[in-house]
Amino acid sequence: MLKIGDYVKLTLPGSDGKTHHTDDYQGKVIILYTYPKDLTPGCTTQACRFRDLTKEFSDLNAVILGLNKDDLKSHDKFTSKHQLTFPLLSDVNGELLKELGALEGNKIYRNTYVIDEEGKLEKVYVQVKASENPDEVLAYLKERKA
Repeated sequence: MLKIGDYVKLTLPGSDGKTHHTDDYQGKVIILYTYPKDLTPGCTTQACRFRDLTKEFSDLNAVILGLNKDDLKSHDKFTSKHQLTFPLLSDVNGELLKELGALEGNKIYRNTYVIDEEGKLEKVYVQVKASENPDEVLAYLKERKA
């Protein structure tokens, strides 16, 4: 399992049709959040709040990426239905989810990972509340910048 300071190796397909690599985001902070299932109430609440805060995250040099085991077809429906402004990554084998400590058996935990400008794990929020987590992470980034 990854620990604070470890490099997070990201190579996964996204809902935007691209394969996303950690190095694509050099110089930016990655907000990677894991969630159980597309189009479910809690996951929709969290995704829509991240969507609504996209500009604020961008102003703090951060990008948002969602991650679970759902396939790209499911991600496309979710993205389209809720006009999500960031990519959802598909980890159908659960390899990265396991490395992050977000997958236990078939259960995916609602966690959020702050990955620094060099691709290293900086902070982890474990089993968060869907409605509060995006604002909590944004507050952290504002403090970090101050």
